[in-house]
Amino acid sequence: MTPPKHADTVHLRAFTEGDLAFLDRLCTDPDALGEFEWPGFGDPRAPRKRWETDG
Repeated sequence: MTPPKHADTVHLRAFTEGDLAFLDRLCTDPDALGEFEWPGFGDPRAPRKRWETDG
């Protein structure tokens, strides 16, 4: 039996290699998250290195 779908349900998934471009933008573009959410400049290659290490 499948549970009923509700409008307020959130479905999570693991990110894929195709999501890396979006993650790169979050690390390099202050406008992507807004002035109060952006963590500052970091290593823009970090998400890609992590993906290559352990997916």
